[in-house]
Amino acid sequence: MFRTEKRDWKGYAIEFVMLFAAVSLGFLAENYREEQNEERQAVELAYSLYNDVYEDSIRIVDFKETKFRQMATYDSLRELLSTPNWKNRMDELYRMHTALMVRQSFSPREGTIQQLKNSGLRYFKDTALVNRIEHYEAAKQVIRVRVEREQTLMFNYLDPLILRFVDMDAIDKNQTFYGSVVGTPTNGDFQKLNPYPKGTRLLHENEFDPVYYRNIFSLLNVNRSTDSRVFAGLAIHSAKELRAYLRDKFGFQ
Repeated sequence: MFRTEKRDWKGYAIEFVMLFAAVSLGFLAENYREEQNEERQAVELAYSLYNDVYEDSIRIVDFKETKFRQMATYDSLRELLSTPNWKNRMDELYRMHTALMVRQSFSPREGTIQQLKNSGLRYFKDTALVNRIEHYEAAKQVIRVRVEREQTLMFNYLDPLILRFVDMDAIDKNQTFYGSVVGTPTNGDFQKLNPYPKGTRLLHENEFDPVYYRNIFSLLNVNRSTDSRVFAGLAIHSAKELRAYLRDKFGFQ
Protein backbone atom coordinates (compact mmCIF):
# COMPACT_ATOMS: atom_id res chain seq x y z
CA MET A 1 0.00 0.00 0.00
CA PHE A 2 1.01 3.58 -0.80
CA ARG A 3 1.40 5.99 2.06
CA THR A 4 0.70 9.70 1.58
CA GLU A 5 2.97 12.01 3.37
CA LYS A 6 1.23 14.66 5.35
CA ARG A 7 2.48 18.13 4.70
CA ASP A 8 2.66 20.80 7.30
CA TRP A 9 0.01 23.49 6.85
CA LYS A 10 2.77 26.03 7.22
CA GLY A 11 4.26 24.77 3.97
CA TYR A 12 0.99 25.34 2.15
CA ALA A 13 0.74 28.80 3.68
CA ILE A 14 4.25 29.69 2.55
CA GLU A 15 3.56 28.47 -0.98
CA PHE A 16 0.32 30.46 -1.06
CA VAL A 17 2.05 33.60 0.15
CA MET A 18 4.83 33.18 -2.41
CA LEU A 19 2.33 32.60 -5.23
CA PHE A 20 0.24 35.55 -4.13
CA ALA A 21 3.32 37.74 -3.94
CA ALA A 22 4.44 36.66 -7.41
CA VAL A 23 1.02 37.44 -8.93
CA SER A 24 0.79 40.74 -7.08
CA LEU A 25 4.27 41.80 -8.14
CA GLY A 26 3.49 40.89 -11.72
CA PHE A 27 0.29 42.87 -11.55
CA LEU A 28 2.09 45.87 -10.05
CA ALA A 29 4.85 45.63 -12.64
CA GLU A 30 2.28 45.60 -15.45
CA ASN A 31 0.47 48.58 -13.94
CA TYR A 32 3.77 50.42 -13.63
CA ARG A 33 4.60 49.74 -17.28
CA GLU A 34 1.15 50.98 -18.34
CA GLU A 35 1.50 54.11 -16.24
CA GLN A 36 4.95 54.79 -17.67
CA ASN A 37 3.64 54.26 -21.17
CA GLU A 38 0.67 56.58 -20.57
CA GLU A 39 2.95 59.24 -19.10
CA ARG A 40 5.20 58.99 -22.15
CA GLN A 41 2.21 59.23 -24.48
CA ALA A 42 0.85 62.16 -22.48
CA VAL A 43 4.09 64.08 -22.97
CA GLU A 44 4.17 63.26 -26.71
CA LEU A 45 0.53 64.30 -27.17
CA ALA A 46 1.05 67.44 -25.10
CA TYR A 47 4.01 68.47 -27.28
CA SER A 48 2.07 67.76 -30.45
CA LEU A 49 -0.86 69.81 -29.11
CA TYR A 50 1.56 72.58 -28.11
CA ASN A 51 2.78 72.83 -31.72
CA ASP A 52 -0.72 72.54 -33.18
CA VAL A 53 -1.97 75.43 -31.05
CA TYR A 54 1.00 77.51 -32.20
CA GLU A 55 0.15 76.85 -35.87
CA ASP A 56 -3.52 77.59 -35.21
CA SER A 57 -2.59 80.86 -33.50
CA ILE A 58 -0.84 82.05 -36.66
CA ARG A 59 -3.99 81.34 -38.65
CA ILE A 60 -6.22 83.11 -36.12
CA VAL A 61 -3.98 86.18 -36.03
CA ASP A 62 -4.05 86.29 -39.85
CA PHE A 63 -7.85 85.91 -39.70
CA LYS A 64 -8.08 88.86 -37.29
CA GLU A 65 -5.70 91.12 -39.22
CA THR A 66 -7.42 90.42 -42.53
CA LYS A 67 -10.72 91.50 -40.98
CA PHE A 68 -9.14 94.76 -39.79
CA ARG A 69 -7.75 95.46 -43.28
CA GLN A 70 -11.14 94.77 -44.84
CA MET A 71 -12.81 97.11 -42.36
CA ALA A 72 -10.39 99.88 -43.38
CA THR A 73 -11.08 99.13 -47.04
CA TYR A 74 -14.83 99.33 -46.41
CA ASP A 75 -14.38 102.81 -44.91
CA SER A 76 -12.62 103.86 -48.12
CA LEU A 77 -15.38 102.32 -50.26
CA ARG A 78 -18.10 104.11 -48.31
CA GLU A 79 -16.25 107.40 -48.71
CA LEU A 80 -15.84 106.81 -52.45
CA LEU A 81 -19.54 106.04 -52.99
CA SER A 82 -20.51 109.21 -51.12
CA THR A 83 -18.78 111.38 -53.74
CA PRO A 84 -20.85 112.63 -56.72
CA ASN A 85 -18.27 111.50 -59.28
CA TRP A 86 -17.81 107.92 -58.03
CA LYS A 87 -18.67 106.56 -61.49
CA ASN A 88 -15.57 108.25 -62.86
CA ARG A 89 -13.41 106.46 -60.26
CA MET A 90 -14.38 102.93 -61.23
CA ASP A 91 -10.76 101.78 -61.22
CA GLU A 92 -10.59 102.64 -57.50
CA LEU A 93 -13.91 100.93 -56.80
CA TYR A 94 -12.65 97.73 -58.44
CA ARG A 95 -9.53 97.72 -56.27
CA MET A 96 -11.65 98.09 -53.11
CA HIS A 97 -14.17 95.52 -54.28
CA THR A 98 -11.42 93.00 -55.01
CA ALA A 99 -10.04 93.35 -51.47
CA LEU A 100 -13.49 93.15 -49.87
CA MET A 101 -14.49 89.99 -51.71
CA VAL A 102 -11.62 88.04 -50.11
CA ARG A 103 -13.10 84.93 -48.45
CA GLN A 104 -11.22 83.38 -45.60
CA SER A 105 -11.19 79.77 -44.59
CA PHE A 106 -10.20 78.47 -41.18
CA SER A 107 -8.72 74.99 -41.03
CA PRO A 108 -7.07 74.37 -37.65
CA ARG A 109 -4.91 71.31 -37.07
CA GLU A 110 -7.15 68.59 -35.68
CA GLY A 111 -5.05 65.41 -35.55
CA THR A 112 -3.85 65.64 -31.95
CA ILE A 113 -7.08 66.99 -30.51
CA GLN A 114 -9.06 64.22 -32.20
CA GLN A 115 -6.75 61.62 -30.72
CA LEU A 116 -7.26 63.17 -27.29
CA LYS A 117 -11.03 63.26 -27.77
CA ASN A 118 -11.10 59.61 -28.84
CA SER A 119 -9.26 58.68 -25.66
CA GLY A 120 -11.64 60.71 -23.53
CA LEU A 121 -8.69 62.94 -22.55
CA ARG A 122 -7.58 60.10 -20.23
CA TYR A 123 -3.91 60.92 -20.82
CA PHE A 124 -4.38 64.25 -19.12
CA LYS A 125 -5.54 63.82 -15.54
CA ASP A 126 -4.99 67.51 -14.80
CA THR A 127 -8.45 69.10 -14.57
CA ALA A 128 -7.10 72.61 -15.19
CA LEU A 129 -5.40 71.44 -18.39
CA VAL A 130 -8.52 69.64 -19.63
CA ASN A 131 -10.56 72.79 -18.98
CA ARG A 132 -8.15 74.91 -21.00
CA ILE A 133 -8.27 72.44 -23.88
CA GLU A 134 -12.07 72.52 -23.85
CA HIS A 135 -12.15 76.32 -23.72
CA TYR A 136 -9.76 76.52 -26.67
CA GLU A 137 -11.82 74.03 -28.66
CA ALA A 138 -14.96 76.09 -27.99
CA ALA A 139 -13.19 79.26 -29.17
CA LYS A 140 -12.10 77.53 -32.40
CA GLN A 141 -15.62 76.32 -33.03
CA VAL A 142 -16.92 79.87 -32.78
CA ILE A 143 -14.41 80.95 -35.47
CA ARG A 144 -15.64 78.13 -37.72
CA VAL A 145 -19.26 79.23 -37.25
CA ARG A 146 -18.37 82.86 -37.97
CA VAL A 147 -16.54 81.89 -41.16
CA GLU A 148 -19.58 79.91 -42.29
CA ARG A 149 -21.83 82.88 -41.49
CA GLU A 150 -19.74 85.26 -43.60
CA GLN A 151 -19.59 82.84 -46.50
CA THR A 152 -23.37 82.41 -46.33
CA LEU A 153 -23.89 86.19 -46.40
CA MET A 154 -21.58 86.51 -49.40
CA PHE A 155 -23.20 83.61 -51.22
CA ASN A 156 -26.73 84.94 -50.68
CA TYR A 157 -26.17 88.66 -51.25
CA LEU A 158 -22.80 89.50 -52.77
CA ASP A 159 -22.40 86.74 -55.34
CA PRO A 160 -25.66 87.50 -57.23
CA LEU A 161 -24.62 91.16 -57.44
CA ILE A 162 -21.14 90.23 -58.65
CA LEU A 163 -22.55 88.01 -61.39
CA ARG A 164 -24.78 90.84 -62.61
CA PHE A 165 -22.55 93.89 -62.37
CA VAL A 166 -18.86 93.07 -61.84
CA ASP A 167 -16.50 92.29 -64.69
CA MET A 168 -14.78 89.26 -63.16
CA ASP A 169 -12.68 88.81 -66.28
CA ALA A 170 -11.10 92.19 -65.58
CA ILE A 171 -10.40 91.18 -61.99
CA ASP A 172 -8.95 87.84 -63.03
CA LYS A 173 -6.61 89.47 -65.54
CA ASN A 174 -5.49 92.20 -63.16
CA GLN A 175 -4.96 90.29 -59.89
CA THR A 176 -3.31 87.09 -58.70
CA PHE A 177 -5.47 84.64 -56.76
CA TYR A 178 -3.78 81.83 -54.89
CA GLY A 179 -3.28 80.07 -51.57
CA SER A 180 -5.46 78.55 -48.87
CA VAL A 181 -7.32 81.86 -48.51
CA VAL A 182 -9.63 82.26 -51.49
CA GLY A 183 -8.77 85.83 -52.41
CA THR A 184 -5.81 88.08 -53.00
CA PRO A 185 -2.31 87.97 -51.57
CA THR A 186 -2.89 91.34 -49.88
CA ASN A 187 -5.58 89.80 -47.64
CA GLY A 188 -7.97 92.72 -47.62
CA ASP A 189 -5.66 95.72 -48.21
CA PHE A 190 -6.81 97.32 -51.47
CA GLN A 191 -3.86 99.73 -51.60
CA LYS A 192 -1.47 96.85 -52.27
CA LEU A 193 -3.46 95.59 -55.24
CA ASN A 194 -2.51 96.25 -58.83
CA PRO A 195 -4.20 99.42 -60.16
CA TYR A 196 -7.03 98.81 -62.61
CA PRO A 197 -7.11 100.47 -66.03
CA LYS A 198 -9.05 103.72 -66.18
CA GLY A 199 -11.48 102.21 -68.65
CA THR A 200 -12.69 99.51 -66.24
CA ARG A 201 -16.49 99.61 -66.04
CA LEU A 202 -19.40 97.88 -64.34
CA LEU A 203 -21.72 95.64 -66.31
CA HIS A 204 -25.32 96.89 -66.68
CA GLU A 205 -24.17 100.13 -65.08
CA ASN A 206 -27.55 101.86 -65.43
CA GLU A 207 -29.16 99.23 -63.18
CA PHE A 208 -26.47 99.38 -60.51
CA ASP A 209 -27.68 100.62 -57.11
CA PRO A 210 -24.73 101.98 -55.10
CA VAL A 211 -26.76 102.11 -51.87
CA TYR A 212 -27.69 98.44 -52.07
CA TYR A 213 -24.09 97.60 -52.97
CA ARG A 214 -22.78 99.57 -50.00
CA ASN A 215 -25.33 97.96 -47.67
CA ILE A 216 -24.10 94.47 -48.54
CA PHE A 217 -20.57 95.39 -47.52
CA SER A 218 -21.90 97.27 -44.51
CA LEU A 219 -23.53 94.06 -43.32
CA LEU A 220 -20.33 92.14 -43.92
CA ASN A 221 -18.38 94.87 -42.14
CA VAL A 222 -20.47 94.46 -38.98
CA ASN A 223 -19.80 90.73 -39.09
CA ARG A 224 -16.06 91.26 -39.67
CA SER A 225 -15.83 93.85 -36.90
CA THR A 226 -17.33 91.42 -34.40
CA ASP A 227 -15.04 88.64 -35.59
CA SER A 228 -11.85 90.69 -35.26
CA ARG A 229 -12.63 92.60 -32.09
CA VAL A 230 -14.35 89.83 -30.12
CA PHE A 231 -14.16 86.23 -31.31
CA ALA A 232 -10.67 86.19 -32.82
CA GLY A 233 -9.35 87.97 -29.74
CA LEU A 234 -10.91 85.39 -27.43
CA ALA A 235 -9.47 82.52 -29.48
CA ILE A 236 -5.98 84.08 -29.45
CA HIS A 237 -6.18 84.59 -25.67
CA SER A 238 -7.37 81.01 -25.13
CA ALA A 239 -4.53 79.67 -27.31
CA LYS A 240 -1.94 81.68 -25.36
CA GLU A 241 -3.27 80.38 -22.05
CA LEU A 242 -3.21 76.77 -23.23
CA ARG A 243 0.32 77.03 -24.63
CA ALA A 244 1.60 78.71 -21.48
CA TYR A 245 0.06 75.99 -19.30
CA LEU A 246 1.53 73.20 -21.44
CA ARG A 247 4.92 74.92 -21.44
CA ASP A 248 4.97 75.27 -17.65
CA LYS A 249 3.62 71.79 -16.93
CA PHE A 250 5.83 69.83 -19.32
CA GLY A 251 8.84 72.16 -19.57
CA PHE A 252 8.51 72.85 -23.30
CA GLN A 253 10.61 75.57 -24.87
